[in-house]
Order: sequence, then structure tokens, then C-alpha cells
Amino acid sequence: MKINPETDGWSRRYQAALRRYLARGPETSLRPALVLGRRAVALGMETLDIARVHERTLAAVAEPGGSPVTRQRMIKQAGLFFAETIVPVEKTHPAAL
Repeated sequence: MKINPETDGWSRRYQAALRRYLARGPETSLRPALVLGRRAVALGMETLDIARVHERTLAAVAEPGGSPVTRQRMIKQAGLFFAETIVPVEKTHPAAL
């Protein structure tokens, strides 16, 4: 991923949105993830670019001292957010078309 002010800003927005999603719980809307995915497409980002941002964010928010059950739940919930984010990107791939 080429780092530029736009992709850097996108990364910060992703981090903030994922943190909010995790704090609010699994009943929270995934719409922010879909919006981020559409913006990622506009910026020319690919799935791997988003995965790298997701990995860094998850490493920062996952509490190493927390219970394994809580940590697993958080990782699963974050995976749902990631999956929703990449939907617009995946739709641009030739196989999806």
C-alpha cells in the first residue's frame, strides 16, 4: 500500500470505527465498515492493504491481560467488521464481476 495522506487518514478512520464497533458490541451496525470499504475502493486499496491496517488495529486494541474468552470474542467481532469492510473491494475483482 502506498502511504499518502489519504490512505493514512483512512487508516485512522478504520481504527476509530473498529474501536467504536468493539466497544458497542455485536448488535452495532456494520454500516461504518461498508462505508470504509467503499472509500478504500476509491483510494485504490486492496484487500491486503486493509488486512494490514486491521491487523495493526487489532494488535493495539486486544488486551493481552484480558481473559482468553473475552479476547476470542473481540477477535471474532473484529473479523466481522473486517469482512464487511472488504466486501466493496472484493466486488471489484474480476472473479466477482
